[in-house]
Formats: sequence, structure tokens, C-alpha cells
Amino acid sequence: MVEEKKIERVKCPNCGEQVAVSLQRVLTPDSRYIDDLFSGTLNCAVCSNCQARFRVACELIYKDIEHGVMIVENERPPAKYLQKAILMVDSMATEAARHEEMPRPDVRLVFSRGEFLEKLFLFRDDLDDRLIEYAKYQLFQDSPVEDELSHQKHRLLYDPDHSTEENIQFAILLKTDNKMVSGIQVLRKEFEAMAQEFDMNESLQDELDRIFPSCYVTVDRMFEEENNG
Repeated sequence: MVEEKKIERVKCPNCGEQVAVSLQRVLTPDSRYIDDLFSGTLNCAVCSNCQARFRVACELIYKDIEHGVMIVENERPPAKYLQKAILMVDSMATEAARHEEMPRPDVRLVFSRGEFLEKLFLFRDDLDDRLIEYAKYQLFQDSPVEDELSHQKHRLLYDPDHSTEENIQFAILLKTDNKMVSGIQVLRKEFEAMAQEFDMNESLQDELDRIFPSCYVTVDRMFEEENNG
């Protein structure tokens, strides 16, 4: 597949100057732009007027046809349009499967680059992201001091670089500025025991499907449902 970037004009967030940017919106496992994704330089630009460096906010799609995986990053819509965005991405996955004449991929919708990378790493490391989000929920619930770990203030992201055979590591980030403040671990044997329990219990599998019925798989959904329930 030939990958062609599209030249677009965007407004510099610092000075408002119109800047021509070369954007890549679709990635595959063998994409020549994967290294740019990992280095944080994908779809970045430098303003010719003020020299500010910025990343262009645009839809980004990762497609792994062989393993049936699709990850879509978009800007977070207003709450009233969230369900519409979820339905659009689910429909996109169904249409992609029809076009490629393949089974429907596991599709995920995220609203930040950190979550995009997390989903990619979880699929790569063969970890069920639904169970990972469930584990995050338990960590938030079990935190003895809210200021140490609070779902209102913090975001947890899977940290593959510091995970080991014994532990699954999560980075703790502030929701306000995405600054990493600490880390927390889950014993891998405890996570695997939980995964086995879900695998062997049909009612737990049904519960997991109920909690995460669409492409929007995040611990935030569990708290949203809890607050609305």
C-alpha cells in the first residue's frame, strides 16, 4: 500500500498564522510513519511566523487487517454528541470489514494520543483492554486516599516500558495537563487470575459486554454509568 500524506493548511495555535502541514491520517503495522508516532513527531508542524511547534489535532486511524484491530483517535466531542461519535466509529469498522471482505475488527475509539498508544500497546502485548480498564476501576476504588489516586483528578495509562513478568505498570497522569506524577502496579498473577475468572464465568462475560458494548472502552465509561445509575 502506498502511503501518501495530505497537505493541509491549519491555524497555528500560538499566533493564528495559517501553516501548511503534511498530515498522515492512517497507519498500519508496517507503516513507515510508525516511528514518528512513537517519537511524538507524527503530524507535527513548526509555524513559519512564530516558530512554535505544535501537533495538529486530526483524526488518526491505526488498522491491522491481519489481526483484526482498528484504533481511531479523534477530538473529544461535547457530551451530547458522544454517542453519535461512538456509533459513527462502530459503523466505520463494519464498513471497513465489508470493503476488505474480512471479519469485523475489534475497534476502539479514543480521545487522546496517550490513549491511542495505550490501546496499540495492549493489543501488541495481548492484553484484553476491557479487563485492563476493569483493573483501573478497582485501583481507583481501592485507593485509601483520594488525593493519591482519584478518577476525577487522574488518568491511568498502561506503561509497557516499566511492566515486567511480575507486574503490570500504570502511569498516573493529571487530567488537567497530562503530566505524569507517579506510577502504580498490579501483580500480573492477580490480573491473570481475574482474566481466568472472567473467561470461565459466562455471567461475568455478559457483564463485561454490558459495561463495554461498543468501541468506547475506558474506565471513564464505568464511572459515567455509576454516576448516571
